Amino acid sequence: MQLPTSQILKMGEEDNFWSMGEGEGPCGPCTEIFYDTYSNKGSMENSNSLNDENRWIEIWNLVFMQYSRQSDGSLTNLKIPCVDTGMGLERISTVLQGKTNTFDCDAFQKITFFISQLLKEKWQKDVYNLF
Repeated sequence: MQLPTSQILKMGEEDNFWSMGEGEGPCGPCTEIFYDTYSNKGSMENSNSLNDENRWIEIWNLVFMQYSRQSDGSLTNLKIPCVDTGMGLERISTVLQGKTNTFDCDAFQKITFFISQLLKEKWQKDVYNLF
């Protein structure tokens, strides 16, 4: 299956470059794959809600760790570059179960309910907002 180009959004270095923060350390270009939870998806280019954090679930990320940021901000090549990747079971479960939040997938339901009981809060669908 090939994704239509209208569903691929290229971002700049601000969004597609990972580092450990403002300081020194390993860093590199990255890519993230998001799932659109809105039922009426349409074209991302025409969307007014690209920044709506409730709309998107990050299901996978890749960091191409190839640089070390120096104290002066310059980048030097790492001696041993690598790829750091993350794709959690709860992320894929959320998408496959048609949920809009990872805390709503079955992997977290019992944990979230148990914590709500410990906090003596009445169970609500959005109890994860307590955390």
